[in-house]
Amino acid sequence: MERCPDSEFTEHPGGYACFSSVNTITANLHDMSDVIADRVGLWNMHLARVVDIFCQSAVDATVFQYSANACILDVLDHPQQFGFEEEDTELECGRIWKDGLHMTPGVHRILAQGVYQDVLVHRD
Repeated sequence: MERCPDSEFTEHPGGYACFSSVNTITANLHDMSDVIADRVGLWNMHLARVVDIFCQSAVDATVFQYSANACILDVLDHPQQFGFEEEDTELECGRIWKDGLHMTPGVHRILAQGVYQDVLVHRD
């Protein structure tokens, strides 16, 4: 997670003082075309660039970037650490993947805990 340089916490002119950004998950794109995988990768790269530009222009705002992609890759690389079995990483309609693209509520919970831990608990 990256954060804008420290600044005094004041309200942004639009009424918001804290922003967050979560990128797109590329973890299960091996089942999809290279075109879609390339587009998702390009989206994540563009999102990071836009967030960096926003950080530079909104110095009074606090901005967090959380990588959902890195979180899911961690789950897939180390499933036992998250209460899954190795075979869960490949199964559709299993404990990780609801289908060939969507994650189960249990994985959404892991993502939410990651955002909470990185953004809300470690704000300093």
